[in-house]
Amino acid sequence: MKLDWSDGQAVLLRVAADEIDSLERFRGQSEPVFLFILNTRVINVFRGVDYITFGEVAKKEIEYYKQTKEGCHIERQTYAIDEATPDEIEWLNARKTEKEELVANALALKASRQEARKKHRAELMVPHLRHLNFVLYWPHTTHAHPELYERWDPHS
Repeated sequence: MKLDWSDGQAVLLRVAADEIDSLERFRGQSEPVFLFILNTRVINVFRGVDYITFGEVAKKEIEYYKQTKEGCHIERQTYAIDEATPDEIEWLNARKTEKEELVANALALKASRQEARKKHRAELMVPHLRHLNFVLYWPHTTHAHPELYERWDPHS
């Protein structure tokens, strides 16, 4: 990325988070994350692909750097590279909640489909089984799909 406004004071490096242990919190995602690092400490984190906003944030960080270089002391919270910022913690918790909701929705959908299948099969069999009283058993289905096995307690 060409940074005409940085005067050579900003260096962008692309690193693979999968290969660096201190960046493991960024693994398994496709959203770009920019860490602003000064003196081995993270001073800001920018996530996303909004390059206009990224440019504004980067310019602001360069201004902070220039002020620090001129002797102005600006009190800012810094973090170790392997430490998550409060914004990151909030973002990671939101992602975890989203994943849990997706899993719960998938399980609920699977259960409702299984229930509908069983009801449909029962409706097809009932007219033919009015005078019979038996349990269906297929000895050859020892490796059948788990949804084919009846679970009497939850589905009775």
